[in-house]
Amino acid sequence: MTRAVVLQTRRHFVGRSFPFVWAGFTLVAGGAMIGLWALHCLLELSFINPRNTVFRMVLTIAVFPAASFLLGRIQRALIDGPRLVRNR
Repeated sequence: MTRAVVLQTRRHFVGRSFPFVWAGFTLVAGGAMIGLWALHCLLELSFINPRNTVFRMVLTIAVFPAASFLLGRIQRALIDGPRLVRNR
């Protein structure tokens, strides 16, 4: 379900500023984690303490900038790598 949301809204985030993308990630990741928490509550037929879910959500959102930067640099290096080898 999260993948469907990402694929449908991808065009709105391509080429946008990082804070805009981060806000979108926050909404999608938060919604997905709250949805998983609700599903666990339904499966267990009891209210599960949301503290762990909130902690996981905050940690994921806080780590996103560093992970995004590192993965972006790796992607650029992989894409530019063949061009650098051909130009030598």
